[in-house]
Amino acid sequence: MSGTLTEHLSLLEFRSRRSNVGVPSSLHGNVLRLAQQLEIIRAVWGRPMTIISGYRTLADHLAIYRELGRPAPAQSQHLEAKAADFELKGVTPTETYCAVAALIRRGDLHSGGMGWYGPDHPIHYDIGSPRDWGGFPNCSGYRLPEPAPPPSP
Repeated sequence: MSGTLTEHLSLLEFRSRRSNVGVPSSLHGNVLRLAQQLEIIRAVWGRPMTIISGYRTLADHLAIYRELGRPAPAQSQHLEAKAADFELKGVTPTETYCAVAALIRRGDLHSGGMGWYGPDHPIHYDIGSPRDWGGFPNCSGYRLPEPAPPPSP
């Protein structure tokens, strides 16, 4: 697989950052499906997305949780290149989380895992089974932004 996954996301962005290990070729199909779903989220605002954490080697995964002083989840989707913690430039984590939830409810996005780590942290989305954790922002009454009108000719 080449370095480009989608129009705005590259394979390099999903590497295991601590050790700078790329996504193994056996997991390229997973990361491609994940990137396609992330493009749907990105398209809501049309703003740049930063992948904070994508694929993780087991050693990197264990080190992250050791530093946090918590046990590492054994079934993390990051280990299978099916998860990303990400941010959208100029969009709050609360808005992002609520948009992901709305896209899932509307059927536009795979109903996978969603993690909330607070209003000052990236959110987690994965293409695994439906589940969520971490407490949640108040998304009651949230409406997806209207698409921007096309530029005038």
